[in-house]
Amino acid sequence: MPVPGSLAAMTIVATAVSVTLFIVGVPYPILPGLITGIFNLLPYFGIFAGIVLSATPPGTSADSTAVIYVFITFLVTHVLDRNIILPLVVGSKVRINALVTVLGVVIGEMRRAEIQIKWLFY
Repeated sequence: MPVPGSLAAMTIVATAVSVTLFIVGVPYPILPGLITGIFNLLPYFGIFAGIVLSATPPGTSADSTAVIYVFITFLVTHVLDRNIILPLVVGSKVRINALVTVLGVVIGEMRRAEIQIKWLFY
């Protein structure tokens, strides 16, 4: 079962995606928002599953600019979620200073990238 901080972050992401897709004019914006919010619990797979499921209906219509707007929406949402929303919300729920949480995310990502680069070239 996810922690309350993850549920709060999931709700924020689902609401943000639904509202943005509504503004863009994607048909049935609440369903992709809910799917994205639920899949947001899976760190990197969730955003790609949300993009595929949300870009399919606009991709089958005549308006191809909606697909571009969906990709931009998900890209911005993912960046904001992983770098700002998640550290602040989860950090507040587990009572860790937000600066320490953000630094932990940045250092963890740098370490992960370093390991991947070593793995590729050695």
